[in-house]
Amino acid sequence: MPLANYVSEMVHSSRSRIISDAELCSSLKAVGPLLPTIWFEGRIIDGNRRERFCGQLGIETRKLVLSRDEAPAALWQLHPERAAKLFPVRSLAEGARLYRTRAASVALLLNRVRTVESSARRAKPTRYRNAVRKCLRYLDRVEEGAEALTIKAVRDALTG
Repeated sequence: MPLANYVSEMVHSSRSRIISDAELCSSLKAVGPLLPTIWFEGRIIDGNRRERFCGQLGIETRKLVLSRDEAPAALWQLHPERAAKLFPVRSLAEGARLYRTRAASVALLLNRVRTVESSARRAKPTRYRNAVRKCLRYLDRVEEGAEALTIKAVRDALTG
């Protein structure tokens, strides 16, 4: 398996399962760190355990130091929940711009995070959650309209 596929598979599988300390340590001994530790303003925002175990094993890690503009988008790609917590936003448009993603992606994540938080305390839907639902309904209508226009254009091209 090519290294790029292995890394991609490892990153995506790590989102669903955190490996144990023993598994991480044995992996670091066998192949070394595949990903760099990501630093922002003098602290690690991704790779804390990797950095700690590499230090104990005497293995040098690559460090990636990110600027204020780069950090939110990079962390969003690896850990969206952590990015939303470290770099909070006031609006979906601000989140899309900061994380360099679509507003719908930000809305889905924030709705999922808020749902988990509110289910823990059994709160009534907030104005914020209602706004997210309204935004998602609007995006669904826009996508349906765009799909209908695309289908119409294809039909017109085939018949005309």
